[in-house]
Amino acid sequence: MRTSNLFIILVLIIATLVSAQTDSTKAKFGAKTATIKVIVTKLESNDGKVFCALCNSKENYEQKGNAFKGIKSNISKSKSEIVFSEIPYGTYAFKLFHDEDNDGVMSTNWLGIPSEDYAFSNNAKGSMGPAKWNDAKFEVNTDEVIQTIIID
Repeated sequence: MRTSNLFIILVLIIATLVSAQTDSTKAKFGAKTATIKVIVTKLESNDGKVFCALCNSKENYEQKGNAFKGIKSNISKSKSEIVFSEIPYGTYAFKLFHDEDNDGVMSTNWLGIPSEDYAFSNNAKGSMGPAKWNDAKFEVNTDEVIQTIIID
């Protein structure tokens, strides 16, 4: 009797572990992911880095310092390429700036107007502030999405 109860408990534990592993594998391999490439051109110099914040909702797009993922990238020949890997399919927007003085923050003048270049996905433009989420958002529903941003 004890042996059969022990056997049943052991079978239940193994079944639970296999089920949990299968669910974990589905979560890891079942969801479609993509690569987002952001190519930034016409930067004023090769000094500093480009900081890019990828946002996956209007809320984290509008809040400072609340990005889904962030990357800083080197600059060469007035160009920078940023690559976000393994991004789940969905709706995203990004904002970036050229940290020319390499101090880790966007520099502004005494009025609070940025003195370093900045841009948004879709080359969206803001009016008296950053571009709106609806103008900057884009869909990720293929294996690779490329956005070319022209600094002007």
